[in-house]
Amino acid sequence: MQKVVLKLGGSLITTKDATDFPLSLPEILGQGEKYIRTQYLQRIGEEIYKVTKEIPLQLIVANGAGIFGHPLVKNLEKLSNVTDVHNSVEYLNKRVVDYLRNNGLNVKFLSPFSFCTYNGKEFDYKNFWEKARNILSIGAFLSTYGDIVKVTQGKGDCDGYQVVSADDLAPALAKLWGAEKIIMLMNRDGVYDKSPDYSDARLIKVINANEKPSFIAEIGTTDVTGGIWRKVEKLQEAAKKGIRSQIINGLVPGNLEKALYGDESIGTLIVP
Repeated sequence: MQKVVLKLGGSLITTKDATDFPLSLPEILGQGEKYIRTQYLQRIGEEIYKVTKEIPLQLIVANGAGIFGHPLVKNLEKLSNVTDVHNSVEYLNKRVVDYLRNNGLNVKFLSPFSFCTYNGKEFDYKNFWEKARNILSIGAFLSTYGDIVKVTQGKGDCDGYQVVSADDLAPALAKLWGAEKIIMLMNRDGVYDKSPDYSDARLIKVINANEKPSFIAEIGTTDVTGGIWRKVEKLQEAAKKGIRSQIINGLVPGNLEKALYGDESIGTLIVP
């Protein structure tokens, strides 16, 4: 059974750069659907299902918060309650799960908010992983997401809570699970030596676990969970444990399917 952690970028599955996202929870729950790129979620579900019919595969799917998290974290003072951040990102995850289930996949979701904590230096995944392991043991896929979690020491960055991103969750869970691979779906072809908006930008095909390229560039804008270099650093930590990662473009039909089948010719590889 191949064990893969799939990270869905928030910029891929939501209209992350929209400027009219509401900061009121009732409005988010009422209007949220228009900020979700449902066509990509549908195709992602289709590609995963197709692969599961051909090879034995088990998945942990961690989705980024995208527009359902970042604007709220940046505007905490405008929220009625800091937990609105959790309720907003949970709404997005439920829609992700809906699309996976609609494609015939047996998926159970798990909330970091309910089972993770942060002690001021690192996240405690113990209770979360116990629940996750039970889900995986019955053959179901696990879905989780970028969220906020309770801080046990200090204040955190969200008034008593700390942001735990899908970029944190994916490599942490891969290491706990002993996954063979992490696949990160983004809205770019991979990691570039400069902004991919430049015509002479070059795609970096392979990054070693111990490498720190001085020429690494941002993919899109920096958000509240950090830019591309922080994502790469997290994946390098997993690579040091023997877990390969592949950053690919989720906008391109068939890319996810190829990567799940083991095609490493696309995107950027993070290798031990």
